[in-house]
Amino acid sequence: MTSWLKFLFLLLSFQINSFALVEVSKLFPAGAQKGTDAHFLLEGKNLAHAKDILFYKTGIHFEKMELEKNKLKLHLKISKKASTGLHPFRILGEDGLSNMRYIHIAPFPEHKKASNIFSFDKAQEVSIPCTVNGQLNGRQIDHYRFELKKGQSLNASLTCMDLALTFTDCQIKIFDKDKKQIAYNDDCLLLKQDPMISFTAPYTGVYYVQVHDFRFGGGNYRLHLSPKFNGVQVFPAGGPLNQKQKVLCLYQNGTSAQKEIDPQNQTGINSVYIDKDSIHHISFHVSKHKNFFDQEKGYERDKATSCDAFPLALNGRLDQKQDVDWFSFKAPKDGQIEIQVLARQLRSPIDALLEFYSSQGKLIKKQDDSGSLDPKIITKVKKDETYFIKIRDFNKNFSPLAVYRILVDYQEAQLKLSLSPSQQRTHQGQLLNISPNNNQLLIFDLNRENADSAISYQFSNLPSALTYKVLSHPEKSTKIPVLYSLKKDSPLQAQHISAQLSNKELSKGEYKESLIMLMGPNNKEYRHYSGNTLAYASTVPSPFSLEVLPNTSPMPRFGTHTSKIRIHRQEGFKGEITIKAKSVLAGLSMRDQIKIPADKNEVDYSIQASSSTPLGNWPFVFNATGYDKGKVFTLSSDAQERKVVEHYFDLKMLQYSLHRGKEREITIDINVHKTPDFPIKASLKGLPNGVTAEDIVINKIDEKLSFKISANENASYGYHRNSYVYFEFTHEGHKLNQSLRTNGTIYVPKPKKKK
Repeated sequence: MTSWLKFLFLLLSFQINSFALVEVSKLFPAGAQKGTDAHFLLEGKNLAHAKDILFYKTGIHFEKMELEKNKLKLHLKISKKASTGLHPFRILGEDGLSNMRYIHIAPFPEHKKASNIFSFDKAQEVSIPCTVNGQLNGRQIDHYRFELKKGQSLNASLTCMDLALTFTDCQIKIFDKDKKQIAYNDDCLLLKQDPMISFTAPYTGVYYVQVHDFRFGGGNYRLHLSPKFNGVQVFPAGGPLNQKQKVLCLYQNGTSAQKEIDPQNQTGINSVYIDKDSIHHISFHVSKHKNFFDQEKGYERDKATSCDAFPLALNGRLDQKQDVDWFSFKAPKDGQIEIQVLARQLRSPIDALLEFYSSQGKLIKKQDDSGSLDPKIITKVKKDETYFIKIRDFNKNFSPLAVYRILVDYQEAQLKLSLSPSQQRTHQGQLLNISPNNNQLLIFDLNRENADSAISYQFSNLPSALTYKVLSHPEKSTKIPVLYSLKKDSPLQAQHISAQLSNKELSKGEYKESLIMLMGPNNKEYRHYSGNTLAYASTVPSPFSLEVLPNTSPMPRFGTHTSKIRIHRQEGFKGEITIKAKSVLAGLSMRDQIKIPADKNEVDYSIQASSSTPLGNWPFVFNATGYDKGKVFTLSSDAQERKVVEHYFDLKMLQYSLHRGKEREITIDINVHKTPDFPIKASLKGLPNGVTAEDIVINKIDEKLSFKISANENASYGYHRNSYVYFEFTHEGHKLNQSLRTNGTIYVPKPKKKK
């Protein structure tokens, strides 16, 4: 592999791992069998600080961990009742939680790949069913040998990309006893970039399977060999809450079978395992909508399937050439409805084209994609009017697997909290690590739809030592600051926190966690984790604490407010501290961060307000981050209230000319909003190079300010529009300042050349 490719794969491997805490970059094996004791070897950074594990699902129990040559060995007990599939986890270190990783749980006996199985002659013998844990390096091609009876079913699949460890795009091939390829797969709709083959043995005897990375980059894989086909799709693709559902299970080889499924009792897309020993889940949508099915009466509007209830869930398959499905319904009231297609989200091959028509057949709206390959239409309807919905594949493709589900309902209020990463393409900032006797500020993103009234926020499942306060913020702000506080002597521990939101329009909203788990070429996101809990950890005590000294001075617009930050160090701690101001207000200007060196304990932090900064009393919080003995600690100060007030003056200046080597007086119109105490010092700044102005002291404000300016022989010529006046004054006992643009021009002519 060329050096640039090696660099690419190394970069992709560590994009999600740039953590200052415990990092897990490698894990082998990547999974285990239900009902067994399993051992895992983890590689990464700061593993010596690891103390415990936080799991996101039940069924895996932590026994112990050991550090061996900078690698972490985990001893876990897997319950027989553990769910098949990916189990997210984080390592709890002394300074907080690590990045998220997965352990994959399967029902079959586990094997580890043997060494040097790079040819048919050295193929590893395996029995069916089984799961093999392997690792690929570079151009390796792994070979496995097994026996089948004539007519026996075999489902061969790989879990690679889903492990989200590295960008490992594997292929799988099946060969007969003569080493002739008889089946191949690279990607499939069910597993995306991971392959699967559903195969029926044509004879009794030996078969081979090959595994290799399409890009020859290498990485972990789990090879699953099952004697039962894994379903890839079901029809219908959704149903009502709290009901078992009879479905037609569709398989990759074109066969089908009637099944009964019992989805989870939660709305949305559920993961359903069709059979007891299924390795891969099928997506099934559960909702309150009443199911209606395409009656296949024809491809014209007058043949539309009529739906006599609301809200609707329209189900069908585009399984015939030139297939087009029509549905009609009558709106029960005036309002705005949402028509959402679920197809690719259910792993269907459809690239849907959605159209919405009036009762007279007039096209109202048409949509192909809405941020994804599944279109959505939002439009107004009138009571008792009949409307038509049309769906087809954009490319006019058809397939027995081309199932869809269309949800039709009036738009509902939605409230959702989330956290954005503080560093791009990492998990930093998307969890709560807090040390005892300290604070931690999280600024949540708020997404609200049709929910404009005031919101109540509640966080539940908190340990008794952890409290929180939702800080005040502008009414329409999409940033919600929450300051958490942890009592002294809290033990090292980790758990999950939930959030509930409500207002007049909606009784329940919640926190939604969304993490990028795997990046690929061109910075494309390939795998994500979605959940509804916030990971929390109390750490060991921090070696320093943070104090913001009181300053009751107001913050005028266009003025600068300075806070003095003080660090209290424990004996022996000499580390550098990084200070960052945190606020959700618009229009603030400040340095991104300020360093306090090891021999200092105080620093001044200045923040400037602008015309867009909202007026009123607002909380400001300062974060301090320091490193000690390989551990990182980030603390938040108590909330400091600052009053943002209106600016005192407005300025306006005309254009003035100033020749090199000359001086002159200029005037600036001033409009006074509030009169401060006298005297007022004013300095004209932002002048071109070589131009200076004398400061003035104002004891009485007239309608104009006068400044004497002068230009030296090397003054920069041209039009200059960056001048501003810096005011220093007192008001009600507070020292204040303002920087106001003059909105004028100083013109320095270009000197004429001497003849």
